[in-house]
Amino acid sequence: MVSKLRRIKTISLICGGAGGGILSILDGIKEIQIRMETLERENIELKSAVSNLKDTMDSGMVLKSYYCRSDEIFDFNNPMHKPGMYRLLGSNYFINAPTSETELNYANVLVIRYPTTDTVAMLAFPYSTGNIYYRAGTNTSFHRNAWKKITTQSI
Repeated sequence: MVSKLRRIKTISLICGGAGGGILSILDGIKEIQIRMETLERENIELKSAVSNLKDTMDSGMVLKSYYCRSDEIFDFNNPMHKPGMYRLLGSNYFINAPTSETELNYANVLVIRYPTTDTVAMLAFPYSTGNIYYRAGTNTSFHRNAWKKITTQSI
């Protein structure tokens, strides 16, 4: 009985007393419906924005970072890697390296390409030396083009 009285008092206070109670409740319900419609519209807009962001991220127009998993082999002769930054594992996880495999253990590789073109550039950055390895070409010529070594000088 006490909880019923508390609820009635609460409703009465929210509605502005006993006089305009029903109209106030209806106005409150209408306001809640308007707020719910607004939230639903904003939710739809948010879902659309998230979908557009996902489409952009999947388009290849955004440079992503990849960690080569232990079940993947990174092939330095493959020009079809997605554009992005790759973190290699040990020498058991990559093939056709431009230099000794031990030098490229745990190296970073940058693959640069525009998604709808056939040109690609690849740079390999060993963590243990100051050397940088570079190769560029088209999808059909990439594997035939020689790697170039860029040697840096300590300052």
